[in-house]
Amino acid sequence: MKHLILSFVFCVSFLQTFAQTMFKDTVYAESDITTFLNLPYGNTHNGHSVLNFYSQISATSPSRPLIIMVPGSGFLNVGDPRIAFDTAAMDFAQRGYAVAVLDYFRVIDVCGTPFDTLAARAAADVYAAIQGLIAYKTTLKINTNYIFIHGQSAGGIAATTAI
Repeated sequence: MKHLILSFVFCVSFLQTFAQTMFKDTVYAESDITTFLNLPYGNTHNGHSVLNFYSQISATSPSRPLIIMVPGSGFLNVGDPRIAFDTAAMDFAQRGYAVAVLDYFRVIDVCGTPFDTLAARAAADVYAAIQGLIAYKTTLKINTNYIFIHGQSAGGIAATTAI
């Protein structure tokens, strides 16, 4: 009985030590990450329906959980909001996730456009991106059973409205 308990404790300790390496710790170098910049998806509104994709993709890569990041922008067309998420996206990709950072519908002047119109068009872009990524799940090595979406500010509104 004593040997059985010690064997069980050893197995649990071993599994806790090694099983959680991927997705918790950095397991790939930045040079191992494949980056696709400005991939178009869905209908383009003013050229903003593009995404940056980060993942470790090789012939032997397993399918990976997908994190979709939707940065905030106030729905304003001022600069590229994806830049703020590039470092975080690379960090998650180095931990073993597939990561997409979206750009979505934005306007030059929000004062002339009703908020519900802005939110609906941005949400439609996020939904189109999700569908596009699912369509290429085999090529991009995405496990569609595990899709996480994160939005910040206007991106949060677009993300939660899209799902």
